[in-house]
Amino acid sequence: MPFSAKIEGTKELRRKFARMSKVMKNKVVRPAMDFAMTPMNKSAKRRAPVGKGPEAGLLRKSIGKLVRVYPKAVVGLIGPRTNFKREIGTTKKGKRIFKNPVNYAHLVELGTKTAAKKEFLQPALTSQREKFLKRLGSKVNENIVKVAKKAK
Repeated sequence: MPFSAKIEGTKELRRKFARMSKVMKNKVVRPAMDFAMTPMNKSAKRRAPVGKGPEAGLLRKSIGKLVRVYPKAVVGLIGPRTNFKREIGTTKKGKRIFKNPVNYAHLVELGTKTAAKKEFLQPALTSQREKFLKRLGSKVNENIVKVAKKAK
């Protein structure tokens, strides 16, 4: 289940955010989101199952965070990185074998007919929700003050 936080305020405040330039969103909200997501990211890495064999720990190593700025929202993503692939061995003919955890992370998290689920993302998100909101609010305020000081 995705976790979303909607910061509500007066209509005027929401209009101002919508009119805020992309540069301002990148200077104020993006770093705050990145800062606030750090405990969730670390918690997800700690909870990720390690497994056995040549790909042991690959899922854990692949977990990362990404912040995207869109015209009406700033979105934070935590999970296995799509560009994370590692060589885990070679075939008898010498062809290299690569694994990318993004291809199987959802099967680990949600389980399959034959394999029990081993949740690591959802518990990390729910356990760090309050901390995320506090860190996000404090960092947004801090960044607004910094930007206001530079504008003077």
